[in-house]
Amino acid sequence: MIQAHAPGFSLDQLQVLVNVVDHGSFSAAARKMGRTQPAISQTVHALEAQLGYALFDRGAYRPALTPRGQAFVPHARRLLGEAEALRSAARAIAQDRHTLTLSLDHSAPLERVAAAIARLNGKHAGLELSCNIEPLDRVAEQVMCGAAEVGMLSHFAVMPDGLNRAAVGHSRIVLLAGADHPLAALPLVTMADLRAHVQLVLTATDGHIASRGFGLVGGRVWKLGSLSVLRALLRGNTGFAIMPEHHFAEQLARGELIAPANDVLAGRQDAESSSFLVWRADVPPSPIAHAFLESMNITIDPA
Repeated sequence: MIQAHAPGFSLDQLQVLVNVVDHGSFSAAARKMGRTQPAISQTVHALEAQLGYALFDRGAYRPALTPRGQAFVPHARRLLGEAEALRSAARAIAQDRHTLTLSLDHSAPLERVAAAIARLNGKHAGLELSCNIEPLDRVAEQVMCGAAEVGMLSHFAVMPDGLNRAAVGHSRIVLLAGADHPLAALPLVTMADLRAHVQLVLTATDGHIASRGFGLVGGRVWKLGSLSVLRALLRGNTGFAIMPEHHFAEQLARGELIAPANDVLAGRQDAESSSFLVWRADVPPSPIAHAFLESMNITIDPA
């Protein structure tokens, strides 16, 4: 029986645990980390002994997380993310660099973000930038686990209690189709019309849908992990999309895409996509993150 002890686990033990989960077996984790399988098993056993409960049910062909293991792993991931952020900050300080880590939702007003970064770069010659584009809830997850210090997402996303947020603008949500798509010929597009066509939506690599505010209304749904691919399919008259207008301003101006009149979005309170900057409430922003927020005209209470 595993006896409970005061937790004194190491980051290495947590990394081993996460590798076993991510790669599906002790042997695969051993290959990934360049260690022997007995060493990986011993590390996990030691961690379980320190925690006082089993993390894996070893009765199956492959190790499966116990309910307690499932509850523990997200915390392990978060701590590992914070540790990596700390290591990066330490390296940046040693090399007199300023590293800004951002996670942006697909709907983020990128031009405004780019302008703020340009102003920041003018003031901090050693600025280094790491920026990921993620769908909806993934942004909040990135910020909460420390993989990104500042995020920008839309009001359609779930906002965890542990995040501060500040509004930074909004964009109109529109129905979009190619100029030669059948929807373009209709005087007024209805929900029934949309059900006859393919709807293009943005997703994460695991299929997590990023266009959640209006649901899935097309007869068929194609899940795409790239905004560029979505644009190309729209221009090719393959399907329709319901997206923030600002991402498609150039294509609309050139007539490659149209925003058909419709009764799907009319009168809806959520027919605007508001954008928010988010950062963790329990960790003060780093000096460079603070400077970025100020460059976005966000004032942070010193308290």
